[in-house]
Amino acid sequence: MPMDPNKIEQAIRVLEACIVGKPTMDDYDGFKKSFGVVLGEETVTEAIRRCQLKYGVVNEAGAVIAKEQTDHWFEDRISEGIKTPYYDRYLDFLKRDANISEAAINATKENNYRTLKYFADPESTESVAKKGLVVGDVQAGKTMNYIGLINLASDMGYRTIVLLTGTTESLRRQTQERIDQGLIGAMSVDVAQKKEDIRYIGVGEREQKSFALGFTTTESDLQKSATENMAYDYTDLDNNKPKIFVVKKNSSIIDMAATLLAKSANNDSLLLIDDECDYASVNTKKEESPSQINYGIRKLLNLFKRSTYVGYSATPYANIFVDPEAKYTSEGEVPDLFPSDFIVLLEPPSDYMGAKDLFLGFKKDEKKRLSGNHSPLIRLIGTKYIDENGHLQTDTNFFPTIHKKDEHYLCLAASLKRAIKIFLLSSAVYSLRGYSKNHRSMLVNISRFNNIQEDIRYEIEKYVSELKNQIAGYYRMSVEYFNRQQELSDLQYLWENDGTFSRGWKDVRQPANEEFSFEKIREQLNEEAQKLETTVININHKKDRYDYDDHQDGARVIVVGGFALSRGLTIKGLMTSYYNRNAGAFDTLIQMGRWFGYRPGYEDLINIYMTQSSVDNFCAAALSAEDLKDQFRQMAIQKKKPIDFGLMVREAPDTLENVPLITARNKSRATEEYIRRIELSGQVLDMSKIFKDVANNIANKKATETLIHKIKQAGIKQIESETIHSSNNKSWKKYWNNVPCAMVAEYLRKLRIPAENKNLSSNSLIEFVENGTKIPLWDVAIAEGDSDEKTPIEEIDGESYQPVRRGFKEPEDLRENIVRIGGHNNRLIEPGFFQITLTAEEREEIKNKKRSEGENGKTPGASDWLMKCKKPLLVIYPIALKNEIPVDDGKNGTKYVVSKINSEIIDQLSGQRVYGIALGFPGQKQTLAVNYRINMVKRRELEEKETDIDETEDETTA
Repeated sequence: MPMDPNKIEQAIRVLEACIVGKPTMDDYDGFKKSFGVVLGEETVTEAIRRCQLKYGVVNEAGAVIAKEQTDHWFEDRISEGIKTPYYDRYLDFLKRDANISEAAINATKENNYRTLKYFADPESTESVAKKGLVVGDVQAGKTMNYIGLINLASDMGYRTIVLLTGTTESLRRQTQERIDQGLIGAMSVDVAQKKEDIRYIGVGEREQKSFALGFTTTESDLQKSATENMAYDYTDLDNNKPKIFVVKKNSSIIDMAATLLAKSANNDSLLLIDDECDYASVNTKKEESPSQINYGIRKLLNLFKRSTYVGYSATPYANIFVDPEAKYTSEGEVPDLFPSDFIVLLEPPSDYMGAKDLFLGFKKDEKKRLSGNHSPLIRLIGTKYIDENGHLQTDTNFFPTIHKKDEHYLCLAASLKRAIKIFLLSSAVYSLRGYSKNHRSMLVNISRFNNIQEDIRYEIEKYVSELKNQIAGYYRMSVEYFNRQQELSDLQYLWENDGTFSRGWKDVRQPANEEFSFEKIREQLNEEAQKLETTVININHKKDRYDYDDHQDGARVIVVGGFALSRGLTIKGLMTSYYNRNAGAFDTLIQMGRWFGYRPGYEDLINIYMTQSSVDNFCAAALSAEDLKDQFRQMAIQKKKPIDFGLMVREAPDTLENVPLITARNKSRATEEYIRRIELSGQVLDMSKIFKDVANNIANKKATETLIHKIKQAGIKQIESETIHSSNNKSWKKYWNNVPCAMVAEYLRKLRIPAENKNLSSNSLIEFVENGTKIPLWDVAIAEGDSDEKTPIEEIDGESYQPVRRGFKEPEDLRENIVRIGGHNNRLIEPGFFQITLTAEEREEIKNKKRSEGENGKTPGASDWLMKCKKPLLVIYPIALKNEIPVDDGKNGTKYVVSKINSEIIDQLSGQRVYGIALGFPGQKQTLAVNYRINMVKRRELEEKETDIDETEDETTA
């Protein structure tokens, strides 16, 4: 049924009321989590989509983790007004010809600038080598990003560029085509052979000029026969033009590049871009005898006096597991590829559809977060499975996930036949919407064996031929006669009843089956069917690979494959995916998601067919990926360097049917398992280490205002508590009751929490809160201090609050960006606050219990009050820092004196309040345990922390 437009308008009003300033992806995600159940997930999703249309696509710049800069060469040249013709030309091409949104172009530019400043100076007189990593989502624009980086680097003086692609020729050729467009400006094969009639494309089309020299072409990799046929010699070239090598990850080809480049390495600077750097580039052997490709890359970098290595990946688990101290020394010191200088996280734009959206955004059953919670775009398949209507289905002829190479694929599964029909119907809708010349594809990935892939293509071609003949023969007949044909009999039923065509929530139009009549669809079906082709993409089909450019009227193709579909290859207009593979690792699994990306005009026509086991594995992989990204973001906030902040990657839960690894075992040799345990029930987690800079505290205030605004918008009222007086006669009266856990989790995720608050900064904690299985509702309060003329009130979402006053210890290291609240006990909380939600009878009962235990006269601590609490409590502290510190003069006891250092810190805040929080969990103590795989840096960090003395927390004093 179509959605109620009045409900959509209501949802839009609520969403806009929740937005503070320009909307961000966090705003949209938080709105979905907070109001999805109340307003309906489909309604909420449609409201978000319409707001994105209204406010434009959001594309935020990502986090950067980097070493402290000692050389500001890039910023100096930009400030001096250096010309950037290569880069300007490329950005103009993106906007003019590639139809890239302005938001995406601006984000690319910002990320390129923020990345390149950590490069080695190409004109330095000293030897310098830099290594970094850029992390982006699958098919979210990494290629556009690194081509921009290459152009900007060319403007800065880099003249030798090596771009390593995957191990397949189809992927290398696809990348070469993008380089021809975005850097060279002409067909590389024409330029290399100096043809008279050069075909100018992309950046060169307007000026009819080529801007770079390519030593590889769309027709050949860097092979001996190819280089001999080129019309120029590397040693005798115009050094004003960059020279680009787009090569496969093949040890002999990399060695050939090294031999060629060695002739001029001393006088040049090398930029090496390693696409899909987690695959083939990582050393999978022992340190003293590295794998050939890994060592070839290291040796190539070592040739140059000035070099920069930048790895690109959506799944960089293997890269962060590299031991940063590993060096191969038999031929001189050749360091491994750990990204020791910088890590850049690319945030996807708001119109991107990724693993988070498909597997983490539709939690129908909070008790089974990793089972069955997925987008309606995913359709279950399997020998037996539960369909979207809750009915048990049997999928006849279903090909098993685990099979041997010598098996044969003899018959299409019922679900695959249905998927092909849905693809044809979807294709018809897409054409009728005015996109008839756009490519559209279907992916079939159900075996890694090339011979079985050939069987699959044969069976699909047979079935498609049958469909073509029946549609051509009967589409002009009456609907009744059309429906009598064996393979056509269910098309009208699918059109009218399949979820694909009734979920209009993904598009501004009404549902597709209301947008067009079946009669209209039948007329279009014949054209779609007659254009339909089937192809295989694998290593056996290098020479006759499918070329979308040969189909100017728009391709309709079913692509069968395995490995070649799983690493970087773009399948254009991917509309229907049929996936049944048993990936052994998270990185392999995520890379198989070719359906991630952008689907303008046909978001509602996407279908992904997979088993429940695959859904569970993708859910776990998506959680792990988001966990890793959160760590990167925290690292950036804390201004940490890659080398001194370890990374933990969440492992799959034991509940999964086929538990995948994070990455292959031979890529994670320098790691170990680490179980992190966090005690929650009956505990208070206290943010006693607080950022001392203005920017982080402004961000925390904004996050607080957003939370309070959303609480009010949801109609949650403040509760008047019975007046409670603390030991210093301060009263606490109000709190918000029954706040959804999703709002609290969103707040914790937005809040900037220093890593020194060990348990509070854990991503596992946020996920525990967000899951809401045990604690679906929270109480929320803002702590206030005594009225004080010296401490102006704090405005939070239009309400006035009196900040609490807290002293803090003089920092031992002024470079630290934190202050430690309190004295020797380093504590923010007031234990008595946690009685705010209790009745007078409950408070008296707790006091009597203390007396009966011989604790007469002692004030109950926070854990005592929490024993009686029904819900957890979030306490938000706006804080006015005091500059006095306690000093024991040895005679009259402790007195307070003004600290010059603390006064300077307060002055630097320029009146901005600092923000802290405390979380109180009700009940008896329980333990939350999460398994992680940690790298060598993290292991050393944990070993150092084991020698730390735990800071005491005396809950009995205010």
